[in-house]
Amino acid sequence: MRISIIVLLLLSLVACSSLKPPLHPAAKYDADSYLAMAREQEAVGDISAAIKSYSYASGLYSSCADIEGKLSCMAGLGRIAITEGKQKAYQDIANDMKLLVMDTNPVLDYHLLLLKLYELQTRHDYAALSETAMDKTHYPLYARLQISTIKLQADSYLGKSTDSEAKELLGFSKQYRKLLKKQNQHNPELLSAAWHALAYHYYLNEYYTNAKKYISYACDWDYLSGNYKGLGHGYWLKGQIEARQKDKTAALANLRRAEIIFEALQDSAAIQAVKGEIARVKGETP
Repeated sequence: MRISIIVLLLLSLVACSSLKPPLHPAAKYDADSYLAMAREQEAVGDISAAIKSYSYASGLYSSCADIEGKLSCMAGLGRIAITEGKQKAYQDIANDMKLLVMDTNPVLDYHLLLLKLYELQTRHDYAALSETAMDKTHYPLYARLQISTIKLQADSYLGKSTDSEAKELLGFSKQYRKLLKKQNQHNPELLSAAWHALAYHYYLNEYYTNAKKYISYACDWDYLSGNYKGLGHGYWLKGQIEARQKDKTAALANLRRAEIIFEALQDSAAIQAVKGEIARVKGETP
């Protein structure tokens, strides 16, 4: 009996020594799940649910002092405040984020930058976007990808995008795609937005083969990830590219796909714009 007890004790010690400690507390894993859910809810317009998920995730991050996670939740609530036109709520959130960054880790200031860029995007202030979207080498890849995407997109609208900007964004997008293959907690919409920005740059500069290549990537990605607003804009640009390539049949098909999606999303401004493009492809208007 004495020997068997010793054996059991030795086995228990071996078992305990072989257990690997968790990388993070359970609260962080739960918070990451709620944050991902909140982003999905925000993307599909389920604002009420998104607010609840962001708020709950923020509380979980707070319980383990995960500042970056908490900032991500605050940024999500800030974007919703901007979308709903609640300027005071947005300013309060931005001020709280700024104070938190200053008091804990100034390197996390990219959360403030991304939120500011979102605000400028909603106002279509491309000049300000171009000036504000300044990348820093110490930013994490997902932030650099977003900043580079916004910069190229704004400069394209302003007619001053460059091939060097596109090359830099292409490099970030390739790195991010590798991460997506390894880890599923990253945001696939960031990659499709990058491809869309690249396609638009190439379209404006008449590199139609490259433009169609990257917008096709974006459409496939948005279709699989359920980003239907992005898919609608992707089909719209794809139709414009094909119209420039004199492929009227393909152009019309993709423009109609875009129109159908925008009708389902009840995006009246996009519907009217696509209808105008369809009329031009059909030769009904100049």
